[in-house]
Amino acid sequence: MNVGGKVRIERCVQQFWYSDEGQDLIEYTLIVALMVLTIFGLLGIFGPNIKTIWTYSNSNLSTAGSIANAGS
Repeated sequence: MNVGGKVRIERCVQQFWYSDEGQDLIEYTLIVALMVLTIFGLLGIFGPNIKTIWTYSNSNLSTAGSIANAGS
């Protein structure tokens, strides 16, 4: 068994645990999680309106495509 390698891994874990970088990583993770939850909440609220706009746009684009193909 490689004892020197185990000591290096333990030292890396201790440095990560006691350094500020670990705290920053957790903070960024929490910020991203909050953003994702906010986006899901907004999609839940505005989802039906977005679907209506998407359907209307798709219908208009299909109509325009049909007219363009008929003129060719």
